[in-house]
Amino acid sequence: MKYLIKNIAARLAQKDAIRKAIAEGSDCRVYTNRSRLRMAGLFLMFISYVICWPVIAALGWLAYRIELPVIVIVGGPVVYAVASLVFFIGLYLAGRDYAEAVIKRLIKGLFERILGPQGDHVGCSGQEKG
Repeated sequence: MKYLIKNIAARLAQKDAIRKAIAEGSDCRVYTNRSRLRMAGLFLMFISYVICWPVIAALGWLAYRIELPVIVIVGGPVVYAVASLVFFIGLYLAGRDYAEAVIKRLIKGLFERILGPQGDHVGCSGQEKG
């Protein structure tokens, strides 16, 4: 399983968008402005991921238990639409540059964790990490 995940990550890391996110993931200048509105936006973006799939799974379980599949047939897309709306509201509140910097940082961290560090990277403090 670990080999499969590394293989998928290695293939994804060859894509231009992922390569760019890994290369630019350490740019922390955008984090200097930490307004409450931006933090609320990031929180909404995070919550949109947390509420979507667990709620859809719970709807599926409920539909199975009471033998009424229309619950998940109608409720699943509604929950997905609400979660998408919450994500886009969070993106708007956080601002594109802030959300983009956070997402690039997360992508860089994820790929470095899976594939290992690829050369010397500069952290937010400006000092090289090895």
